[in-house]
Amino acid sequence: MSEKQRFFGEFEINSSPNILFPFISGLDGLQRWYAEEANYISDEVSDLIWDSEHHYVKLQSARKNNSVVMEFLSDDKKAVENPNVLKLNIEKNELTSVVYLMVEDYTDLVDTDKEFQDIWGSLVDDLKDILGA
Repeated sequence: MSEKQRFFGEFEINSSPNILFPFISGLDGLQRWYAEEANYISDEVSDLIWDSEHHYVKLQSARKNNSVVMEFLSDDKKAVENPNVLKLNIEKNELTSVVYLMVEDYTDLVDTDKEFQDIWGSLVDDLKDILGA
């Protein structure tokens, strides 16, 4: 595996936090824009599938209408040292009422900043299309 990379992106989303949150926190919502398929394995573990590969995740935290943190597990669904982590935060500017999706992605699955930009740009565009945002 390559060295772990960090991506941080800020994407304006024309949606309210309470409409956006189920798309970043629930498997049904994630399956519509982030993963080709999303399945519950147990109370703590879910399976996100893309490019015909299984990626097991554990929801580390979720704050309603605010944020989600997912930790990626090993192929045998166990915690790993220095895991890949995905943090999705919804921030609303109180002065302008503009809503942003903040993406912080730590992974060894992506090698370059351009690849990160392309992947997340495409994913967020899909999300905006679904939301009509």
